[in-house]
Amino acid sequence: MTITNAVLPASLRVSILHYCMEKKPHEACGFLLGRIDGATLSVTRFLPVPNIAARPERQFSMDPAVLIPIVTNPSSLYDPVVGLLHSHPSASSAPSVEDLQTAWRSMPSHWIVGLQDEEHCEIGVYCYHHFNHDPNRPGSISGDASSFTAIALSVVEDHDINCHP
Repeated sequence: MTITNAVLPASLRVSILHYCMEKKPHEACGFLLGRIDGATLSVTRFLPVPNIAARPERQFSMDPAVLIPIVTNPSSLYDPVVGLLHSHPSASSAPSVEDLQTAWRSMPSHWIVGLQDEEHCEIGVYCYHHFNHDPNRPGSISGDASSFTAIALSVVEDHDINCHP
């Protein structure tokens, strides 16, 4: 089933934005944990991962020492990884050509924090697709074999989230 909605607790939104602002002028990155129920993805936790890219102001590369335990953790103590998050320190939350070429394309969701306007930070949520290029397909970038679909984001008060016990 295709994910069409994402739910984020207000306190996590604040934490994510604070973390991304703290990392400026570098890109911030991390994983979102949660669950998927039908077409709705619900986030329960944000796990920051250090950006070790050679040019961290223009790209991100997650520290393997932190990344590997997160993505290979079979523990039932945490919800599964449901999204990858990174920031655009001086751009909007729209996916870039580099974003669409990610090796993480199969991740259920991609979250981009746009910090272009610090007064109105934005979080965009997307599902990336791989296909044969079609210039008539929305989200298609010429010369690239990827596209994206926007996922509607709802920020809710924390008590409105049904978390696992």
